[in-house]
Amino acid sequence: MLVAVTVVLTWPLAPRLDSAVIDFGDPLLNSWILAWDLHALGHAPLKLFDANIFHPRRWTLAYSEHLLGLLPLAAPLALAGSPPILVHNAVLFATFPLVGLTMFLLVRYLTGCASAGVVAGLLYAFSHYRFGHLGHVQLLSHQWLPLMLLGLHRVVEGGGRWRDIALAAAAFGLQALSSGYYAYFAAIALAVFVVWVAGPVTRPPLGRAARRGLLAGAGVALLIAPLFLPYYVVRQEFGLKRGVGETQEYAAHPTSYLAAPRENRWFGTLTAGFRRSEGALFPGVVTLALAITGLATGCLRSGAGPGGLGPAGVPRLDGAADLREAPVLRATADRAGAHTGGLHSRWPRWIDLVLAGFLLVTLANAFVVGGFAVTLGPIRVSQRHFEGAAVLVTVALILRRVTHGRAVALGGFGWLRRLGWPNVAGYYVGVTAVAVLCSFGPTLTLNDRPVARPIYQQLYKRVPGFDGLRVPARFAVLASTGLAVLAGFGVAAIVRATKGRAGRVAVATVLGGLAIIEAWSIPLPFRDVRLAPGPAERWLAGPGPPGPVAALPIYEDAERETRRLLLSVVHWQPLVNGYSGYFPPGYQQTVETLRTFPDPVAIAHLRELGVRHAVLYLSEFPQDARRRVESALRTLPPGLVQVAAFENTVIVEVRPAR
Repeated sequence: MLVAVTVVLTWPLAPRLDSAVIDFGDPLLNSWILAWDLHALGHAPLKLFDANIFHPRRWTLAYSEHLLGLLPLAAPLALAGSPPILVHNAVLFATFPLVGLTMFLLVRYLTGCASAGVVAGLLYAFSHYRFGHLGHVQLLSHQWLPLMLLGLHRVVEGGGRWRDIALAAAAFGLQALSSGYYAYFAAIALAVFVVWVAGPVTRPPLGRAARRGLLAGAGVALLIAPLFLPYYVVRQEFGLKRGVGETQEYAAHPTSYLAAPRENRWFGTLTAGFRRSEGALFPGVVTLALAITGLATGCLRSGAGPGGLGPAGVPRLDGAADLREAPVLRATADRAGAHTGGLHSRWPRWIDLVLAGFLLVTLANAFVVGGFAVTLGPIRVSQRHFEGAAVLVTVALILRRVTHGRAVALGGFGWLRRLGWPNVAGYYVGVTAVAVLCSFGPTLTLNDRPVARPIYQQLYKRVPGFDGLRVPARFAVLASTGLAVLAGFGVAAIVRATKGRAGRVAVATVLGGLAIIEAWSIPLPFRDVRLAPGPAERWLAGPGPPGPVAALPIYEDAERETRRLLLSVVHWQPLVNGYSGYFPPGYQQTVETLRTFPDPVAIAHLRELGVRHAVLYLSEFPQDARRRVESALRTLPPGLVQVAAFENTVIVEVRPAR
């Protein structure tokens, strides 16, 4: 069913898998990256990051995503001989049903309701966020995130079984290898999960899960760390990082959550005034309505989950009417009563209230405000840094724990308990809130005036590599994940309230249909690109001596240089040309110098770069430059030898100067 819906909602992609791209930039770049990955792993795995662009630079694959997490999807087609664009588009197409399937599995586990899983899967797979990123296959490949969350829930409810830990660890690893952005997003989702499950006094037994989880986490880190090392080296070598100004340019604005992609039939034009670069983050009317329903039934109604119990004590439709009826949760509730009732302690309650207030102010400051200073007459209260506050709170909590002799809920936080474990809805509220705050980037602005510095700024300063992320708005994928699960809870509540099997099927069908209708954006504006290798590429792939190549004229724009990359898969010779997320230092100067070919300065620069062959695509030169090149070909400068000539293409060999 998901495949059929994907065919319809991504039309006309399915019949044009071998040629359709949304633009000539990142889709062609990513097609080349997938082809390079498979070529390098099959011929010289240790030189994976020494991609054949930006010669003579090393580790040039680290200028962009390596996309290794997509190879399980890409490899079968590529090894069967499919061209790079077909492989790329097949992966892009497959992400839609896979994302829907993994969300279905997660929500069905959490609710015990297949109908809720189906609707949540449709809302997640065909969200407005995804249609805004049809040019970024790595950002569409977040199918591993719901599987990671499914594994984490099973770890907690199952007491830390190895199979559940392996599921969570493998899904995290594949998600991290699919996109550098999603490596951080998955880590943040994991951190929020740990806080959610370990924070409450009534938390489940976590000792075995924690020990095994740390072992599995260390194993995943050892496996994927070598694949992130080149990024660190390149960043240090060239000082490659995103400045705060560049990052803020691609941050979400509160109105971004009112903007749908321009292609959407219903909201594209209506929300055009709110749309900005990568800022079409509207969750959708159906998603919001169902998520609010799920939140109300999951948090506000009873303080428990959205009704009933599923596998291992998680909420579902066809179990007990309230989470508190489950034996495992009843035991933790009894334990909580023992921890909080009848306490006669030397720890005064007023200290609890002061500590709770200080902790709340610190959390709000760190997550939303970003530092403050208030002057009240002669008194100045300031909290611009959080390390000291964190140490103070930690010491106070340790002293409190020692004084009580056991875990006791902190006074003043009772209103937050309904969001903690075992209320699954509470976790998805938390991860959605964190994601939205992070999406605003280092500074939240209203009417072009900075009003706050959300948690993103703290992560930017303190988390290694975080300053390499250019687009904070992409955090919206985590918000989309949380809202889809909450929407699944809402569907489960509605289905539970509907009498009769036929009625429940009808309700689920209507809700699923509304999800499909709201996502309607067809026909999508795909463009055709057909890149058949020419005689020059086949000549370079021949038995002659290999060597670095410069394709002239040389450009910086994506629409032309990405074609050079894709054509290079025929011969895989090192290219002076390149296009990526970063350009190496000096590349712009190389472009400007080589544009003067066949001037002596350009020829000298080719020798300096170690170029062996220059491929002259005569039809691509401006008219005046073409006349100059053709004149030079009749009497080549010393050291240049014409070795091949085809229609509109000439290859010259660059020999060492004498």
